[in-house]
Amino acid sequence: MEQIAFCSFTQRPKEVIMKLFTLLSVLVLTLSGISVSVHAEDASRIAILEPLPSAARITAPISPTSLAVMAEDAEWEVRYRVASSSRTPPAILATLAEDVVWRVREAVAGNSMTPSEALARLAEDADGYVRFRVGRNPNTPPAILATLAEDADMGARHGVALNPNTPPAILATLAEDAKAYVRYVVSRNPNTPLAILATLAEDAGVQDVQAWLDSL
Repeated sequence: MEQIAFCSFTQRPKEVIMKLFTLLSVLVLTLSGISVSVHAEDASRIAILEPLPSAARITAPISPTSLAVMAEDAEWEVRYRVASSSRTPPAILATLAEDVVWRVREAVAGNSMTPSEALARLAEDADGYVRFRVGRNPNTPPAILATLAEDADMGARHGVALNPNTPPAILATLAEDAKAYVRYVVSRNPNTPLAILATLAEDAGVQDVQAWLDSL
């Protein structure tokens, strides 16, 4: 039976569903007899991630000057909100891309305003979830996506497979990924060529993933 390593998702506004989906996926795969590996670090993240305090949330327009000050706040939750905001200037995001807290870096990695130079650095981040977020960012340049498509961490490859702007040539590479879940995600990507979709339709691993999704 194939072993599937599932990467966890952090809890942010609009990501609660993603977290629940991950936990449900682990449960369903386990009940289906598929061995699921969750890294200890990921498991601890699921346990400790709580909704950020409302005081740390950016709920109204803030001037670039104020955002720059907040980006240097001692509380990581405040820096995280700056990193998550679409109002944050690229220069500030580039600075936050080097934050010591991984949650701040992953927020920068998923921000549509993050400059390509910062995304390139984050694509080499030691944290797999940060690389996942870079791979999933629609604004990540194709050259960076190509590198992440060969990442040893399944989460990074998963992010690239999810990206609606991933070029067909890179999706073709991921269509041969060792992990069935990555191949399944490729089969759902709108950029995947018809010929590859036809091949994936006959893929037993992809069919297994589709089967448990259909059973939900």
